[in-house]
Amino acid sequence: MKLREPRWAFCFAATILALLVPLVSSCKTQAQREARHLSRAQEYFDAGKYREAEIEFRNALQISPKSAAAHLKLGKTYLAMRDYHGAFVELQRAVEIDSGLSDARIELGRLYLAGGERVKAEEQARAVIERNDKDVQAYLLLANTNLIERRLEDTQDAIDHALAADPNSAAAYLMLGRLLVVKGDYNAALEKIEHAVTLEPKSLEGHLTLAGYQKLRGNNAAAETAYKNAAAAAPNDATPLFLLGELYLAQQKRDDALALLEKLAKDGPQPEAARKRLADLYLELGRIPDAERTIDELLKADKTDLDTRYLHARLLLVRDDIPGGTRELEQVLKEWPSLVRARYQLALAFVRENKPDRAAAELAECLRYEPEFLQARYMLARLHFQAREFDLAIEEAQRVLTAVPGNYEMRMLVADATLARNDPTRAREVAEGIVRDFPDRAGGYQRLGRALGVASQLPQAHEQLEHALQLQPDDVAVLQDLTKVMRAEQRPRAEIIARVRTQVEARPDNAPARLLLGQLLVESGEVDQGVDVLEDAINRASNFAPAYYLLGSVYAQTGKLGEARARFETLLERQPNVAPAYLMLGIIDEVQGRTDAAAARYKRALELDPNLAPAANNLAWHYAEREKNLDVALELARRAKTLLPEDPHVQDTLGWVLYRRGLYAAAIEHLKDSSEKLGDNPNVRYHLGMAYFRNGDRQKAKAELDAAVKLGKFEGEDEAKRVLSEIG
Repeated sequence: MKLREPRWAFCFAATILALLVPLVSSCKTQAQREARHLSRAQEYFDAGKYREAEIEFRNALQISPKSAAAHLKLGKTYLAMRDYHGAFVELQRAVEIDSGLSDARIELGRLYLAGGERVKAEEQARAVIERNDKDVQAYLLLANTNLIERRLEDTQDAIDHALAADPNSAAAYLMLGRLLVVKGDYNAALEKIEHAVTLEPKSLEGHLTLAGYQKLRGNNAAAETAYKNAAAAAPNDATPLFLLGELYLAQQKRDDALALLEKLAKDGPQPEAARKRLADLYLELGRIPDAERTIDELLKADKTDLDTRYLHARLLLVRDDIPGGTRELEQVLKEWPSLVRARYQLALAFVRENKPDRAAAELAECLRYEPEFLQARYMLARLHFQAREFDLAIEEAQRVLTAVPGNYEMRMLVADATLARNDPTRAREVAEGIVRDFPDRAGGYQRLGRALGVASQLPQAHEQLEHALQLQPDDVAVLQDLTKVMRAEQRPRAEIIARVRTQVEARPDNAPARLLLGQLLVESGEVDQGVDVLEDAINRASNFAPAYYLLGSVYAQTGKLGEARARFETLLERQPNVAPAYLMLGIIDEVQGRTDAAAARYKRALELDPNLAPAANNLAWHYAEREKNLDVALELARRAKTLLPEDPHVQDTLGWVLYRRGLYAAAIEHLKDSSEKLGDNPNVRYHLGMAYFRNGDRQKAKAELDAAVKLGKFEGEDEAKRVLSEIG
């Protein structure tokens, strides 16, 4: 007998079915919506409309937040937009969701590598290889990591594995070409790069790598051909032609660059981008009316476009409206934080405003978003050097050199920073490398001479500096280095003066060389001859400020302040905006006890030239000692230190202002540097001694204050004697 199903069971089943139908329908609808968003996003991405693609990928992720593939694609979109921070977040999320997503790990590893985190980059490469030991891109990431670390054998091994997995991998041959460039085997490198292009003749990367190689080797005609071939391989991408324009500019072919961009602006594949680059070039070339016209046209077309607003900010900066340009850049960056070129221009603006800390912060942000932005690294290295952060300066310079091994300026900076941190052996090695690679440039010989001099190898140092002077006879810095070495050799003062006079006679219009000769004559007691030489320097170069400084100082020391005042007042009658003249009149006023008048002169000098470091230095002292305004004094002293980081008088002022503020340890750092250079100056020794005393180091305080008292009269002598009596 068949049992009949209870009525309630039927009702229950019907109810469940009724509930499931809408749920299934809803899931189907959500899946369809997600698919539509992903499809539209991919279409936008393929068309180069990355902002629209970003929106669609985000819409898809709202529906399926754990879609590793969608996070990966959004990450790649951010890479295309150069928003490297956003890309990192999305790629990391993709890997967290699906640890086996090789594409995400490879892109994430490349970001780690670009950011200098080579260990983490290698971890990503090895994680992919562990799952698939035939993954070419993973081996190439590993090769790139090893190459940056200069592990050349490991680099070769990784490339060999890539080629074993795919003997026809064009990317592997490009990497092999890079390795051979680092090894200095340029002919073999060219062969491998050309083979890569043969394997993938439509590859934009291959043609651009070939162009970059030819540019590095100075083969500009071949580089031009390669860029044109790249443009033919990717006719809808203007990048090769933009790079060709940069090549023209590097060769000073400005007319060719302008003609190319003007043509692209009319009928190129990306005309709006070309117009923006054209406006940028107009600004670089100082063609302000053309820049204004082009930027006005762009603003009329779309005044909200962030690229255009960036160009408008640059225009404001060129017009010297630094506050306006800074505000515009900051507003642009609020809406587009990853716009690296805007951050770079903002850093330049901060440098002009003597705000090195803010400039360095913006440069660091540039590099967070775009680690391979070499101009930012170049500037950051220089800022670190100016701040005496020599290890950081070397680190940034080395990163530039990893990308561009032949960068002369960065190799010079490494040599200077290495010597500044008192490592003459390594500095010599760096300098010898510069001499080897740049035998026709004076800088390497000069650095080698300096390193040899510090190591007390004086005859060799003398020889190198003479050679540098032959290559660059107008470089007074080399001549100054030579006189230092001659002094260290204990050559007679007359011989040193004769050597400098010979150089002046050979280059009669070299005002800095005349200044050096005048200084040496004054120091040797031949004051009248020194004055004649300095006056001749001023007659030949009426605005050569250092000659005025020294001449004014000589007048003051010889009691001829009236003649000095007349000379600078006459200069201001002829040229009322010469800041150094106000500075010298301020010095004269100060010597004569007219401190308020001196401060007014210094202020006027800084109004005319905010970068006139001696005026900032002297005014800082006035505020610290006369007006007791230590906040203003510190700002001015730091400005002077930024502008003249090695000047011992500036170091003394900054140290003393810090002392007045009660920052004794910080004061000692600067006062020690000053004392090492001005050891026979009783004021500096007194300042250092007081800083040691207040910092609790009585033994060092006693040594410095004793030295100060023995050297002669100085302001603060009574206090020094009182402290010595207290120390006992």
